[in-house]
Amino acid sequence: MLNLTHDAIIVHDMEDKITFWNKGAEERYGWYEEEVLGEVTHDLLKTEFPDSLNETCEQFLSKGYWEGELIHTKRSGEKIIVSSRWALQKDENNVPIGFMEINSDITERKRAEESLREAHDKLELKVQKRTAELNILIDELKRSNDELKQFAYVTSHDLQEPLRTIASFTQLLKRRYNHQLDEDADEFINYIVDGANRMQIMIKALLDYSRINTRNNEFKLSDFEEILNQTLNSLKIAIDESNAVITIDPLPTVMVDDKQMIQLFQNLISNAIKFRKKQGEVKIHISCKKVSTNYIFSVADNGIGIEPQFRDRIFEVFQRLHTRDEYSGTGIGLAVCKKIVERHGGQIWVESEFKDGSTFYFTIPSDFRVN
Repeated sequence: MLNLTHDAIIVHDMEDKITFWNKGAEERYGWYEEEVLGEVTHDLLKTEFPDSLNETCEQFLSKGYWEGELIHTKRSGEKIIVSSRWALQKDENNVPIGFMEINSDITERKRAEESLREAHDKLELKVQKRTAELNILIDELKRSNDELKQFAYVTSHDLQEPLRTIASFTQLLKRRYNHQLDEDADEFINYIVDGANRMQIMIKALLDYSRINTRNNEFKLSDFEEILNQTLNSLKIAIDESNAVITIDPLPTVMVDDKQMIQLFQNLISNAIKFRKKQGEVKIHISCKKVSTNYIFSVADNGIGIEPQFRDRIFEVFQRLHTRDEYSGTGIGLAVCKKIVERHGGQIWVESEFKDGSTFYFTIPSDFRVN
């Protein structure tokens, strides 16, 4: 039976001389049994121990068994790593008479482990290097972003004062000299007043946009039905003038900045009213459903719709799809919506049929928490 296994099985006497050497040992080491009987195993195989030979023998004799990894040298001179298990043999008087050693070749496994360890170490170094590079890049981007925000804020803030001056004095000119100059002069003054007013509106919008992530309210559990009530109250005049019919499904309570949610719905609903068809009733439907760990809100209208090539552009700053004469506005409202939604850990997108309405969707994580 001992010759049926591929493991090397060696039996020694108490002087460490070989008394049995199975077929597995012959295959493993390259010596036949008759060549090695009486030889000292560790001299024959040039055994390399993890500890000293004396320490290993002391542990073995005190416990009656030992196991560990050894390095042996084959007849060919090749070194192999073996998983070795020793068991002490005793006679009927409990006197040690020898021991059995079973050795399994684990060289390939150890080489694979070493290769894996080296690959892991190399990968770890690459990851550390790449992480360091990314951290530097993140710091640079953050610094650049902070500088850009500061620039936008300062520029917007500082531009308001001279614009107010221009608008005020131009309006004063208009009141004082209206119809006293020729028609061209009156028209030019009107252009200046209109341009200054529009610039003030755009700068205020840009200022609000730059403040979304810096000047905001705490997140708190907020009832979206109450958020919609406040939104509709703020848009009452526009809703009444357009005779818009707004329907709302039951809405959840979620951890959000409620002031920004009101701003978000104001922009989406006012857009639905603004971009309505010239004929027919204005219909707006607001709903929400939970999908996995997200709430998906939708604001659907039956307005003029959006052509496919413009559906991504509309969320960029100052993007307008229509002339100012057709539809008023700054072109920044949907960019504000996108920034608000992203601050809440969500996404926003639109599905639309040109001339047949649009549905704006945005997600808010149901378990969103703010650090």
